Amino acid sequence: MDKKTQITIRTKKLGVLIRDARMAARRNIKECADAIGIKSGVFRAYEEGRKSPSLPELETLVYYLDLHIDHFWSREIKSNAPLPIETLDLSKLMAVRQRKIGALLRQERMNASISMICG
Repeated sequence: MDKKTQITIRTKKLGVLIRDARMAARRNIKECADAIGIKSGVFRAYEEGRKSPSLPELETLVYYLDLHIDHFWSREIKSNAPLPIETLDLSKLMAVRQRKIGALLRQERMNASISMICG
């Protein structure tokens, strides 16, 4: 395989990994382009493998997307990985819900000029 073909393949692979990292971080093209100081069209060219980012651009993107630089040399994709499951403290959630309902009921009683004391 000649050098030009090797570079083309590497550029395409890097583009796929950049797109994958962006999607996994739930960022759009404009946000990423702005973060590294380029136009959206240039960033799109990076993702499509038509152009390669500079190392400083790639490092800035890594920082912005909260990745390790190794991601762009790996074979592992991020966007298909399951999202981390966030555990909820149900007792706190219920307490907040009850306070919110109480506040809404109190507000409606005040709006309707209804007293809590029944005669």
